[in-house]
Amino acid sequence: MVIKVARNFMLFLLLGLLGYPQVSGAQISDAPGVTVPSTSSPTTLPTGATLQSGISYDSSSPGDLLDAYLPKPSKVRAPAVVLIHGGGWVAGSRTDLSSEAAQFAAAGFAAFTIDYRLEDPGGCQATPLDCAATNTIPWVDPIEDAQTAVMYVIDNASDFNINPKRVGVLGASAGGWIAGMLATIGLVSNANAQAETISPAPSPAHLQVVVSWSGIFDLTTIEPTEVGQLPSGCAGDANCITKLAPTGFDDLTGCTLQQCPQDFSEASPVTHVANKNTPLYMFNSAQELVPVAQPQEMAAALSKVGVVNNVVILPGDQHAQQYSDQAWDQTLAYFTQYLGNPLESPPTTSPPTTSPRKSNTTKTTIPWLLIGTGVLGAFALIGIMLIVVRFRQAKNSHRQHKH
Repeated sequence: MVIKVARNFMLFLLLGLLGYPQVSGAQISDAPGVTVPSTSSPTTLPTGATLQSGISYDSSSPGDLLDAYLPKPSKVRAPAVVLIHGGGWVAGSRTDLSSEAAQFAAAGFAAFTIDYRLEDPGGCQATPLDCAATNTIPWVDPIEDAQTAVMYVIDNASDFNINPKRVGVLGASAGGWIAGMLATIGLVSNANAQAETISPAPSPAHLQVVVSWSGIFDLTTIEPTEVGQLPSGCAGDANCITKLAPTGFDDLTGCTLQQCPQDFSEASPVTHVANKNTPLYMFNSAQELVPVAQPQEMAAALSKVGVVNNVVILPGDQHAQQYSDQAWDQTLAYFTQYLGNPLESPPTTSPPTTSPRKSNTTKTTIPWLLIGTGVLGAFALIGIMLIVVRFRQAKNSHRQHKH
């Protein structure tokens, strides 16, 4: 009995570490006729905002749904952010990030939370990453689902009153891994689910900015190389995800690192870093499930090829949306920087038709032209006066000579 109680306590603790939403007294404000699932995290929509729930973004996959949190209507099309939940690839829902989506709507952004294909844990009640998947899917499937969802939002921009050229992604935990893949391979890719490979398409569409909360970027460095031995990538992190769920990545890839190192490499965003990648901003706690070496390695790779990036290390051991309050202001600042401030009014005057360089050149040329004209005029006047004086002198000399 004591062992069972202790085990349940540990499972409860690990679920908390994975960032599952906590329940409070507030409830979400539904749009007319919309029923939000009971798994939704407590949220209050801002005044004037609307929620469109359960929109199918892929007709070939009935379970691929999204919720649209649309800000107060405006004449200016809003920028958009697509939010990707976590859950260890076997759990989670589009409602997990509903609080953050509502906060984006309050700031004037259109926010879209999405579902994507998950592994089937077979009724396992343990921590998601510690549940052996009974019905595995290719690891490329969640990435393709996220790509499809973002492209659906862009293709239906007029219906959502958003600007299709101002779209970003926020991913948390496993969703942060997906976000990292979208930042590197783009929104269109060459994927082979049978061979479990993925790479950018010849002309991939790109996002404007991607933010990751506790994302994983290199599976090869945090996968155990020997039973009972922590990998070097955990860097002494007592809460390292591999220590708590040593077989989690085996279920994701369908094999072990020793059996198929290429699959672990292909499934790592760091493998696909290139100079045309989307700017990526990464948050992580100092002692959490994901070791800080993960975002640091990704940042080093991005910096090497000249892609803008930054890593924010927060104190403590909170994971993903657990530190939402601490990371929110800076997260919002990143999206505002790249997508614009939707709450600012557009300029009322038309921009100048000439470039600043031409304008400056014009301003500096006109005064010198006037000065030059004035100087030439003065010299001409003096010349005329000298001619008149000399003419009069010659005339007077002629008169005196005559007399």
